[in-house]
Amino acid sequence: MARFLCSAVFAGVAALAAALAASWGALTVLSGRTDVLGAVSGRLATTAQGVLTAFGAATGAPLTVEIAGVPVALPVDSAHLGPALLLLLGPLTAAVTIGWLAARSAARHRFPLALTVPVTALAFGIVVAVAIGTVGRPDGGLIAYHVGIWPAFGLAFTGSAIVGGAVAAWRAAAVRRRSPSGLPRTRRRVRALVVSVLVGGSVLMFAPAQATPGSAGVVAYRRPGVEAALERLHAASPETWRVAYSPNRGVPSTVQLDVPLGSDVLTWLRTNSRLFGFRDVTTVLRQTLDGRDDLRRRHVWFQQVVGGIPVENAELGVQLDESGRRVQLVRNGLRPDLLPDRTPVARDAGAARRRAGKDLPKGVPTRETRLVMHPLDRARSGVEVVAVPVWSVALADGDRGVSLEYLVAAAGPERIVQVRNQAMPVLRRYVYDLQHREWEYASGVLLRQESGPPSSIADANEVYDHSGETYQYFLHALAQDSFDGHGADMLAKVRWGEDVGNAEWSGGGAFGFTAFGDGFTKLDVVAHEWTHALTQMVFQRNTGGGGLTYEFESGALNESISDSFAERIESYTRGSNDWLMGAELKGGALRSMADPGRYKQPAHVRDYKEMCSWEDAGGVHSNSGIPNHAFYLIAQQQGISFAANLLWYTIAGGDFGMLASDSSFADFRIQQIATAEALYGRNSPWSQTVEQAWSAVGVEDTTVINHPDECTCAATTSLGTSGGGTGGGPLAQQLYLDLHRLLAVAGTDVSVSLRHYAEAFLAGSDRMSELMLANAALKNQFAAVLYAMQPVVKSLADDSSPQATVTAQNVAQVNALLDALAAADLAAGGHDLADLLAVERAQVDLDDLVGLDAAHARQFLDTAFGA
Repeated sequence: MARFLCSAVFAGVAALAAALAASWGALTVLSGRTDVLGAVSGRLATTAQGVLTAFGAATGAPLTVEIAGVPVALPVDSAHLGPALLLLLGPLTAAVTIGWLAARSAARHRFPLALTVPVTALAFGIVVAVAIGTVGRPDGGLIAYHVGIWPAFGLAFTGSAIVGGAVAAWRAAAVRRRSPSGLPRTRRRVRALVVSVLVGGSVLMFAPAQATPGSAGVVAYRRPGVEAALERLHAASPETWRVAYSPNRGVPSTVQLDVPLGSDVLTWLRTNSRLFGFRDVTTVLRQTLDGRDDLRRRHVWFQQVVGGIPVENAELGVQLDESGRRVQLVRNGLRPDLLPDRTPVARDAGAARRRAGKDLPKGVPTRETRLVMHPLDRARSGVEVVAVPVWSVALADGDRGVSLEYLVAAAGPERIVQVRNQAMPVLRRYVYDLQHREWEYASGVLLRQESGPPSSIADANEVYDHSGETYQYFLHALAQDSFDGHGADMLAKVRWGEDVGNAEWSGGGAFGFTAFGDGFTKLDVVAHEWTHALTQMVFQRNTGGGGLTYEFESGALNESISDSFAERIESYTRGSNDWLMGAELKGGALRSMADPGRYKQPAHVRDYKEMCSWEDAGGVHSNSGIPNHAFYLIAQQQGISFAANLLWYTIAGGDFGMLASDSSFADFRIQQIATAEALYGRNSPWSQTVEQAWSAVGVEDTTVINHPDECTCAATTSLGTSGGGTGGGPLAQQLYLDLHRLLAVAGTDVSVSLRHYAEAFLAGSDRMSELMLANAALKNQFAAVLYAMQPVVKSLADDSSPQATVTAQNVAQVNALLDALAAADLAAGGHDLADLLAVERAQVDLDDLVGLDAAHARQFLDTAFGA
């Protein structure tokens, strides 16, 4: 009896092994489909737990599946039910094995089939239950699934007993009537049955799958060879094909396809060099990363270099499938239009920091100083752009609330090539009734720490609690231990500055911190800022880059990602969200994802606000309304959990994503659709929701947004400097830097009057530039006023500098200039600028400023504007 029971257990194990092999084969065949059945099958086939789960479900046991946190109901319509029947190969193989081995055991031990078949089937059911209970119940990761243990046990036992009994009886009868030709004839019949099942299943699998090719648009400029390269790849990938273009670079920015890799990634890139606008693209590449995401897709990232120096914001990423043998997505941010200045580097990082420090004396470095090749202009159709080596120095002055990046020439005369804002403010209003001291950038008094008692300051307790809630979401929903994924301290500073209605992420990677003005410590604001930190760290990990470039579309995407996760964290923490950013602030909400137009944001590409790079970084807070609304539409159809999880896997892929620093809205659309297709299958309800949401906001694969080529600034026009502050001589360059710092300070809401006049200046800047270019005398008059006002400008931009006094001559010169500008506007047939100047002059009598130093003049103006 003991030998009989052992043989029954052996038969159960052997039957399960054969069933799992058959189930794996069926899953592998089904994974070739492009719908949700194919997506789920592909994920299940990659692990032993997945194959065991598929077998258990095929017995008829209830199955629940979640992909990226979203419950997925497998389709049961006729188009999917036929192919899914292929999974019955697992239970069928098990039952045949049970019957075959039970018949052998009955003959060997001389027990009746009526006993050996049920006992062997019972042993098989127990083996199945034990296997599912020990290794077949994963409860985390990208795909989570669960099949009921006891239903699987009962169905495995019953099915194998019935079918196995029939097989055992048939085999016993065949043995009794065995003839010289009987056994071969039986084997031939079995082989014919197996071949019929496999062929029929394959036909069922391929018949219903339909692919919808992507569309290709036509834009004006292409670099030589690009069209031919695209046509060749499209011919090799007719069904999987989406392309987004960078018209000014003349090359595609994102290509979704499905083609063989060949020998290796570099060889594939070399073969397709014309796609990127190069004769041999591998000569300008340096590999930065190579890894796999949670879907087991391989991601390889490269940095464009010139003489070993990385080109600013120029990365190339290639995504391969799980096998690593097929190219699925190419993300191209390379600059084929560059004419590099190869002058040897003659200045070290320390000298560059000292030069930047002269302009921002109280500035503290927020990251390491980097040597990069800096293009002197954005890409323009068919125009070559000079690139020069510069040191990128990031400094921040907390007392003034400014964070700036200085690009200092690494060769030639010592000069600042360009200065750029680095802060990422979320909200821009004052809390007028609060008066608190300013904080210093590198220090502060500890108010509360982990497990410590509450502070007497309400803002400190709010930011402490909300940072903890954000951490819990990062940890449990995204599997990220803090914003860097490695447990970085979450350092926050409250009561930022004097009446600063703002919040920001400082940058600085794992050593950065968030800062909050009085009252700006509400949940969605705190979550928004920590998400900026998360996004920056994800980009550094995924691409080796510094993050999404903070201007135009990529900057708007950066803001939208923070808004989107802020709403998800609000929903995760409180059970619901209001789709408003800052609704709990004293001044009320500033953005609505459900109705962007309510707060003067565009909700559709046709309303995209074309703004210059020095005006809200090209409109990042305005145009974020477009991707914000797409996120909202996705959430309305599939839930906010789905929308946030899809966003996370788009930017991070679990460990690797394909979003590059210069990503456009069209790039993001393609990558979100590709992510949804990889997770849930092409043409699944989920991927269709994503495609429809982006189309609803006007973003298609071929959408191109042309940013202003010539953003004129009245100050740089009059001084003869470029947009980066170069040209015009040393005095003009220094005045440019002072003016830029003043605009940066105005953007932080330190002073209501500074912000008011900055907005008025930007509103009339294009018209003033136009008038000055047509009138040399007016241009000279404008420049003379700027030079005369430079001491006052410097004092307003930097409290630590000597406070200059406003003189009667200053006021007379400004009034004369305003008269001349208004007269020139009217003489040229316009009136908008003249009207603007009339309104501004009616609000304040500038003569009242005579004799006041810069600080008191600002206080007087703040009072005049209601501060």
